[in-house]
Amino acid sequence: METIKLQMEKELVGKTIKEVVVNKPKMWQGKREDIEGKKIESVKRQGKMIVWQLSGGAEMTFHLKMTGQLVFNGAEGKYTHIIINFTDGTKLLFNDVRQFGWVKNTERSRSIKISNYELGPDALSNEFTLEYLQKILSNWNRPVKLLLCDQEKLSGIGNIYASEILFCSGIAPHHRASELTKDHPEKVERLYHCVKNVLQEALKYGGTSSSDEQYVNLYGEKGEMQKHLKVYQRENQPCSRRCGGVIKRLTLSGRSSFFCPKCQS
Repeated sequence: METIKLQMEKELVGKTIKEVVVNKPKMWQGKREDIEGKKIESVKRQGKMIVWQLSGGAEMTFHLKMTGQLVFNGAEGKYTHIIINFTDGTKLLFNDVRQFGWVKNTERSRSIKISNYELGPDALSNEFTLEYLQKILSNWNRPVKLLLCDQEKLSGIGNIYASEILFCSGIAPHHRASELTKDHPEKVERLYHCVKNVLQEALKYGGTSSSDEQYVNLYGEKGEMQKHLKVYQRENQPCSRRCGGVIKRLTLSGRSSFFCPKCQS
């Protein structure tokens, strides 16, 4: 999402929304007339969401969920459910095979809410510190993988990068989080640096377009990070550290987690 945000800053800031075409009403929340005629003043990311700040105090929030795509000046297709036309003749398409994504337009606010809770600090922000990580780990008596993916505690990390971060830090996804601060403080510090490093690497390679995801960037291009993943979707393959281990998969809260049982504990 950070890749898409940066591309939107380049392509969309300053454009004026002419009209919005909504083919799937369930994916749209708000009144189209409240944003038509408004100019995009800035683009920001909060967790896994993109936010447009518009003239007149309006705001638009995009959440792509698992299979959503935001494509600039692309060709409309079967799964194009929302079209935002700009006054200069360009357009933005919201495609989504599974139709779980959504767009919400509201008045500008200080924080973005999902359901009834606010997002935690962004994993790439200065608000995410080692001290903060130690605090949330110590109060979490469930598997550490679930904490990394909990947007209320720490925003911006998805399922793919959680597995990669834990491999980087040598921590098993099912390890109880509170035990780390008590018994393995050195792993907590390593985990903190791995969060930053893995996400920066993903940004460098333009995100991950894995076989079970629909991610493309703003230009409809696939990312390259999948070529550099160490454990995700590598079940039954040898560990890249050549430790003699074999990558395993387990399910936590309905999502697959990949890890090396020899390297991660």
